[in-house]
Amino acid sequence: MTVYESSEPRGGGVLVATGLAAIVTAVGVATRPLLAIDETRYAAVALEMFERHEWLVPYLNGAPYSHKPPLLFWLVLGGWKLFGVSTLWARLVAPLAGILALSGVAALARTMWPGDTRSRKWAPLITGSALVWAAFGSLFMFDTLLACSALLGLVGIFDAVERGRARGVFLLGLAITLGVLAKGPVILVHVLPAALLAPWWATPRDDRRWRSWYAATLGAVALGAVGALLWAVPAGMAGGAEYQQAIFFGQTAGRMTQSFSHARSIWWYLPILPALFFPWFVWPETWRAIGALRAAPRDAGVRFCVVSVGAGLAAFSLISGKQAHYLLPLAPACALLVARGLSSREAAPLRRPWLVAGVTAILAGVVLVAATTTRLAARTLWWPHPPIAWGWAALTLVLAVMLIIWQRGRITRNAAVHSLAVTTAVLLCALQLAAVRAATIPYDTSRMAVAVKAALAAGHPIAMVGTYNGEYHYPARLSGIRIEVVSATEAPAWLLANPAGLLLRYDRGRNPLVIDGIVARFPFRNGWATLSSTLPKSLTAPAPSAELAP
Repeated sequence: MTVYESSEPRGGGVLVATGLAAIVTAVGVATRPLLAIDETRYAAVALEMFERHEWLVPYLNGAPYSHKPPLLFWLVLGGWKLFGVSTLWARLVAPLAGILALSGVAALARTMWPGDTRSRKWAPLITGSALVWAAFGSLFMFDTLLACSALLGLVGIFDAVERGRARGVFLLGLAITLGVLAKGPVILVHVLPAALLAPWWATPRDDRRWRSWYAATLGAVALGAVGALLWAVPAGMAGGAEYQQAIFFGQTAGRMTQSFSHARSIWWYLPILPALFFPWFVWPETWRAIGALRAAPRDAGVRFCVVSVGAGLAAFSLISGKQAHYLLPLAPACALLVARGLSSREAAPLRRPWLVAGVTAILAGVVLVAATTTRLAARTLWWPHPPIAWGWAALTLVLAVMLIIWQRGRITRNAAVHSLAVTTAVLLCALQLAAVRAATIPYDTSRMAVAVKAALAAGHPIAMVGTYNGEYHYPARLSGIRIEVVSATEAPAWLLANPAGLLLRYDRGRNPLVIDGIVARFPFRNGWATLSSTLPKSLTAPAPSAELAP
């Protein structure tokens, strides 16, 4: 029997989800620095645009930066223009977009199922507490902006197809414009499948005119393209021929022609899905709820979400470049399916809703305490640093007590959803308080940035050996300074031409290379960052004679 409970569940879903997201973000901002290389690079781009008074073309280290569109940078610049340069504002822009997206999830649920208040309440909670959203949504990245754009487009598509409202086509066009400005043409992966497969998911009606719908979809894509071109055309003219080539070809056809080389396996996402959508992926009631949807009558909203998730996962699996956070914009559709399934089941009380998350928290705490108080840390962490291990142990003890209390009786699905959402927030906060500092030491560029700035102030020119991603421009506030980039073969000649010069290089491995004239050396990612006046001896020593070779 299918029952859609219309009674109002206690606790506003968006309000609670917003509060939990705010807490996780606040703890993250307080416990970790801007992380290299992505967050430091985007902060450097925003800073250079701010100093140049440049709004059209993003710049990095003195050159146009074509890898990302400008919307995130515009939002950062807007706050900086009002309040001055602030790391806090730069780090809050993307999480605030993620919080806005939670309201978009509720709006999409309301559009698809107007009478189902439970789905509308639960979907934002499930979205915000999915690990992929909760973890990556608090970072200074582009994915939450993309998720906002995708949700706007999905609302427009469903509104236009099911309600026949012309505004839906306009919303789709606006979403494509914002999505392209947020992260490029990848927005089409999130909205076009739902538009193109409308005959499959839409409620059957005799008055459907699918040719008209496809014409409207084409018009929305054209509208979105025009909106994006209002930035791209003047930006291309201002950025030069190479920048034009990059934003018009490199961000579209160029990326697609390289997308099917499968640098990572086509199955790469499948093993990590349980972790990305923890705790909901491993909660047995989730799968019972999905099973209930299969037995329920045809539901346009359910089919709509299936298309969004299935097509998106298939597309990202085919594209060779894979990162876990690419799936963040798919979390809302997954959450809507789970919320609808939970709402469709009879309102029977649940047993042990905390079992999965609570036991996992306890095991994680035991492992972390053991790892950080024994020699195991030196073997498992690149740069072991004593975290607040016993603080974590106390938190896991609290979770254990809560587990016992909650398992003493039965609770409603509404309480279970809220409980699991809170569990994810507690887990992330505890991890950040106890271990993030240890894990982020090699991603913190602030100490080397101080050394770089001091060397430049003392009159030492600096060249980067290899690739420079702006890791030190923002932490050191290198206004108007360009770090020269040279290859390993060019480095000796550069040193001869710049007797007072210093080389900045990255070397992999736990054992640092032997280098004379070291000015500064710090852990960096899976190796070391070194600022020195010479090259490593292994590179400057003469090559062994062929006659002496074994």
